Amino acid sequence: MRIFCGLMCMALAIASCFISLPTAAQGKGSAEASTQLAKGHAAYLAGNAEAALAAYEQAKAASPDVPSIHFYLACALARQGREDEAVVALQTAISLDAGKNPTFANRLGLFRGQLEERRQKWAAAATAYGEVVTRGGQPLQVVAAAKTRAEVLSARDRLAESYAPVRQRLADTQFRSLE
Repeated sequence: MRIFCGLMCMALAIASCFISLPTAAQGKGSAEASTQLAKGHAAYLAGNAEAALAAYEQAKAASPDVPSIHFYLACALARQGREDEAVVALQTAISLDAGKNPTFANRLGLFRGQLEERRQKWAAAATAYGEVVTRGGQPLQVVAAAKTRAEVLSARDRLAESYAPVRQRLADTQFRSLE
């Protein structure tokens, strides 16, 4: 699962390189942020999550109000297995974007769902996927992936409910055999 999320994050990072990148129009620190983002992307794609994380942290310090920087930071954190911190960075990106860019919001939502699955927070993952499906729009493959994951989680819940009585009987039987 960690490899899958790492690959998905890398694919999303590459795909979203053209979304919400800091520009000179975004104010003070944007040139430094752009430089650090480029360094972070190079390090991330080379497999050096630590160097990527350091570069993304510097980019965030230069331009803290740019959602994509927080997204890339979340990717680097997730790649290091620091899911809780990645979710915080991702939530910051979602707050800063505030739905201004639906395509980017869909990518953020899909990644949030994947992170929540890694953390085994099934309800939060289903909510994240549901938001992407409800929003719809582009990119279609992200919306389709979110819909598929939402359906898988729903089937998982139904299966768990159907096996609950069997598990209870098994537990009762094992308990009685110990008496």
